[in-house]
Amino acid sequence: MLNLVAYAIPSAIWAVFAAALFGVLCYILARNAAATFILFLPLIVLRLTEYISGVAIEAGAYMVETRQYGEATGAFARLLIIQGGFFLVAALVVEQVWPRIAPSFALSEDIWNRRLRLVWLFVASLLGLLTLYVAYLGLSDSLPIFSGEDRFAFRWRIDSPILDAFINNRVVFAPILGLLLMTRRSAPLGALSIVWMLVLSLAIGEKFTSLVNIITSASIPLGLRYIALGNRLPISVAIKGSLAISILVIPAILLAYGARDNLDQAVERLGERVSLQGQLWFVSDRKDGDLFAFDERALRTDISTWMDEDKQSSTAVGTSFGLYYVMSDFTDSRELRWIMETGNGFVFAQQPYLLKATGYVGLFLLMCAIAVYASGVMLLLAYALSRADIITSVLVGRIFVFMIGYFIGGFFWNLFGIKNLMTFGLIALALMLNRFRFRVN
Repeated sequence: MLNLVAYAIPSAIWAVFAAALFGVLCYILARNAAATFILFLPLIVLRLTEYISGVAIEAGAYMVETRQYGEATGAFARLLIIQGGFFLVAALVVEQVWPRIAPSFALSEDIWNRRLRLVWLFVASLLGLLTLYVAYLGLSDSLPIFSGEDRFAFRWRIDSPILDAFINNRVVFAPILGLLLMTRRSAPLGALSIVWMLVLSLAIGEKFTSLVNIITSASIPLGLRYIALGNRLPISVAIKGSLAISILVIPAILLAYGARDNLDQAVERLGERVSLQGQLWFVSDRKDGDLFAFDERALRTDISTWMDEDKQSSTAVGTSFGLYYVMSDFTDSRELRWIMETGNGFVFAQQPYLLKATGYVGLFLLMCAIAVYASGVMLLLAYALSRADIITSVLVGRIFVFMIGYFIGGFFWNLFGIKNLMTFGLIALALMLNRFRFRVN
């Protein structure tokens, strides 16, 4: 109904209603499908930033990267239908399986304290090595937190596989850090570990979305234990926590944007960043918002890369599908070539890509299918965390990070590529070994 009204009476108020209704959807999940809400919280937060961005865009905000002004089109009311289907399917899958995993999270603190000894050694070693590396970067060069350098430019200039591994795997390790929050004895160490990971991330110029991803991923084990013990999620505490995170993180982001030298410019950069979260959906909906579509060439080319790792590069595939396939409609060709050479691009290209290639009907059906896949991944992560299984948690964490990368870049190889299939094989082996270890113990 909201979608039909948004078509008939264009107004920015429908973007506000869409954002509010997405908040209501989150509340319903938290109250009636708490395990789904906790497991998908990192993705929920990412989606929420899209709706916040949508309010600004449909109110007429200027989108710097696409060089267009927003207008009221109802694009984010239509997005709500897609996201509603996704989370409904996810809830149906997760809530069927969660009761089988919950008892392991509800074990006594004594049992968990014994399980967490190895986790603490792993976390201490990991953070120690990362701290030494970031300190080395600071002494030998300059860190973005102090210089104000763009994090992508910094990463491109340093060109270090160690830095790439750190940036790409922080979210992989975040749930393992979160395991330490599960008992009163280890909670202070867990909180300190998470804060320190955030400090290291800020030092290399990471911004709000990345930091919130770490926080929400790290909160998964504690949230699952909380509901496994029979508690309902404290919504008021979650709201207060979100406000606290914003109060703590936003000043740090402004500092990274150069607030020490020019606060007004830093605030302006942050404001521009807000509109970027939803810009690609908005401009794609305005140009490619057909009910039915089928770009066979793009989809066939996409599928052909899944089993060939050499082809799994955004630069290699160019504008044939995925991120640059969408960007090519809104970006100058010379600028796009430069962006492709650096491996950067606009965020949240997955839904715009599927909208352009398959239309609204195809997008809705594919998002429901992807919800089943995503639910399986998150349930695997929950199972590994319930056993404090570091190896399996890291392996599933890699799949999780690839999945987040898929939602940002739109490349299907991040779901079904050969690297993922090999990782799933290693996960199966790790689970077999872990089950044998539990039987022996």
